Amino acid sequence: MAEFSTVLGTANFDQRRITVITSRIRGRLDKLFVRNPQQYVLEWLGRIAIIAVIVMNAVIGFFMEYQAQRSMEELKKLTIVPARVLREGKLSEVPSEELVPGDIIFIEGGDMVTADARVIKSTQLQTDESALSTESSDIFLLNDKS
Repeated sequence: MAEFSTVLGTANFDQRRITVITSRIRGRLDKLFVRNPQQYVLEWLGRIAIIAVIVMNAVIGFFMEYQAQRSMEELKKLTIVPARVLREGKLSEVPSEELVPGDIIFIEGGDMVTADARVIKSTQLQTDESALSTESSDIFLLNDKS
């Protein structure tokens, strides 16, 4: 009989232990899923606020990127350097990208030369080649005699 009572006592102890563990699990699950309504509303307001900030950040970033792109396009238009060219016996201004071999370019003081060219005739022609070489002073160019 003693053996039987100890077996029953052990079974009873295990059942109490399982009951305690299950009740603790239920309590924690209740805390997770059954909340105070105010706390629930505050949590959702916080989530909505975070989402709103992220969306605003994306919208502002998009418009700033769009504006920067437009500004870059406008700056590219400003960097097109016109060249004065003699074509078909007439002096005209064309974008430097449209220069072809054989064009005769007219250059005055302050003009930029945006293409390879041979100097046919010049009077006191000086160039600033500091961007291309280590020369810090202007270089005097002479007429091409070939």
